[in-house]
Amino acid sequence: MVVGFRILGGCALAVVLLMPAAARANAAPILPAFLALPAVVVSIGEEVAFRGALYAALEDLGGAPVAIIGSTALWTAAHALSHPPQFLFAVAAAGLLLALWRWACKDLVGPIIGHVLADLAL
Repeated sequence: MVVGFRILGGCALAVVLLMPAAARANAAPILPAFLALPAVVVSIGEEVAFRGALYAALEDLGGAPVAIIGSTALWTAAHALSHPPQFLFAVAAAGLLLALWRWACKDLVGPIIGHVLADLAL
């Protein structure tokens, strides 16, 4: 039952993460099918790295606030390499949402599901 709620929460996260994209004039998915598997692998890897290992290390150093803010800041900085500056606020907001979910639920189920679904839909 608890896992079911985590999965449902991950789907809800995906909807929230997709809201900025849905507001675009041409909101149709643009990810080519052959990139679906790499997108899934990268999404899972980012969650394990940023909301898993990095979050845990920062939480050990300074508690949840440091973990949330630090993982969000580093997530945004990492995405600055591949995203135009005008998208970095949305990237930071997504990172903050995923970090808060990680803090509240103490696992990566929701963030992984939400991130994978959002990346597949973009």
